[in-house]
Amino acid sequence: MSELDYQTVQDYLMSLVPPREAELLEMEAYAEKNDFPIIGPACGYYCYQLARMIKATSIFELGSGYGYSTAWFAKAVKENGGGVVHHTVWEEELSASARRHLVKLGSADLVQF
Repeated sequence: MSELDYQTVQDYLMSLVPPREAELLEMEAYAEKNDFPIIGPACGYYCYQLARMIKATSIFELGSGYGYSTAWFAKAVKENGGGVVHHTVWEEELSASARRHLVKLGSADLVQF
């Protein structure tokens, strides 16, 4: 029997994440390059799944950064038939960056910045 270790678990979790939009990949690359903390693809997909399962149409996110997790929540809300994701962040520059990303993802209309 093989031994579980951190990398094995991470590889398994990432294998569960479906292909992501180019904009999400770009956001992940930015986080990696700039050492900006994001929830990452596995956690993002988990948040998306939870929001889908409970049929969320209203989500309040505190500390939204430049919109990576907001993008996952907005995707779920959109697929749930619409609603609103409240994006809250401490810097206007981050909020503006999030808006640019979400426009490219086609979800900005669901987000209250």
